[in-house]
Amino acid sequence: MAARLVRIPLAILAVGLCAVGCGDAVAPISTPTTETATATPNSGNNPNQPNAYVYNLLIQEDMPPLVAAAQGAQGACSAGDLARCRAGLVALQAAATQFQNDDVWLSGLPDCLKPVDLELSLALAGLIHGSGLGIAGIDNSNSSTMNAGTSEIQSATGHLSKFNSLLGSASC
Repeated sequence: MAARLVRIPLAILAVGLCAVGCGDAVAPISTPTTETATATPNSGNNPNQPNAYVYNLLIQEDMPPLVAAAQGAQGACSAGDLARCRAGLVALQAAATQFQNDDVWLSGLPDCLKPVDLELSLALAGLIHGSGLGIAGIDNSNSSTMNAGTSEIQSATGHLSKFNSLLGSASC
């Protein structure tokens, strides 16, 4: 039985902080192709270690709130309303933090999932930090800090892209 792997819509995570006053310093992020990956349970694994199929099931619970928060932040920030943008970034930061806290217990991963989990961890950390920078930039009317937040969020989307690719090709 095959299970559909989580595919994160990366375009929605490219939150448009610069729509609220950063100028053209940060280029918009491009959307990678939306390929579909599958994983199947692998009975050859140690039953005490999650394989790619089980790992995927464990993280799926936190994806919808993260994606919804990213969509909300993008819409709010793209509209140029600083108060709504800030609220959207607070929600994105909270969703990424909740995701990170929920999945911190994943330990004892087999070697084939360690790079996958590292990319997810880097992505979540980047979303948390980037949102924080965006919030600080809005609070302090500092476009440089907003630009730094945008760059951090864009970097996080790169880690999410790599996460998607690695999870889709995990051999366990």
